[in-house]
Amino acid sequence: MRVQIKAEIDSNIIEKTNILKVYESSDESAGSRVIYTGIVGNLNRISTEIANYIEARCIGLSSMLSWGYYDDAGTYVHNKNQEPATTLKNIIDRFAVKYPSHPTDGLL
Repeated sequence: MRVQIKAEIDSNIIEKTNILKVYESSDESAGSRVIYTGIVGNLNRISTEIANYIEARCIGLSSMLSWGYYDDAGTYVHNKNQEPATTLKNIIDRFAVKYPSHPTDGLL
């Protein structure tokens, strides 16, 4: 996802590896709901004659799970011959150990 945030280009309102959530709401509903959660992977600070803004490019949190799917040598580390729910839980658990600063709540 690509998001443009109106802010001064030297602002630290958003940084790489921040978690970004996008909410959907309307006047008809009392609450709002999260429609996207991702991690900021790239920032572009843009200044034009019209406005300054920061463009954040994010990947979805579920995409991050591929980071822990393979070991450092690129070898598959999970048993393919088990229940899919068990495999997914193992992937999330491995990710949580390998990248403890990133949230895994809500992935399962």
